[in-house]
Amino acid sequence: MRTIGIGTKISGMVIGILIVLSVVIAYVATSRMQEGIEAFATEKAKNDLNMATRLVDYKYSGAWQIKDGQLYKGSQRINNNEEIVDEIGGATGDTVTFFQGEQRVATNVMLEGKRAVGTKVSEKVATVVLKQGQPYYGQAVVVGKTYQAAYTPIRSADGAVIG
Repeated sequence: MRTIGIGTKISGMVIGILIVLSVVIAYVATSRMQEGIEAFATEKAKNDLNMATRLVDYKYSGAWQIKDGQLYKGSQRINNNEEIVDEIGGATGDTVTFFQGEQRVATNVMLEGKRAVGTKVSEKVATVVLKQGQPYYGQAVVVGKTYQAAYTPIRSADGAVIG
């Protein structure tokens, strides 16, 4: 019967500790990197939302309103307005959606080869933006896919959240 020497036992323990330490360091580094990427993506979405808001205000003067059951910015109908979502999406590389209430009325988000008009905002986003009237920044599920996103309430002239 062969016995293992004390040096071999110590070497095995040191190697085991180094392996465990390496795994922990790799896990922590990967987690921190993921958090940094998500924070960067959220900040980009926030800045792109600010730019998109300014662009829409520049292109279409007037207040947001619901007229004849459709969302308008001034005299411009937003429902099915592919031009504005494609322009913003082209400038930012983002997915872009306008909501009337909880429903997408103009979007460049695709679902089964078609624009996802008529689909609904996630419950998490609806609670913050539509019910509480606050901006939402962070992860959001958009037609089954997770994004780092930014949403802001659309308010009518009287301050009511309409989208």
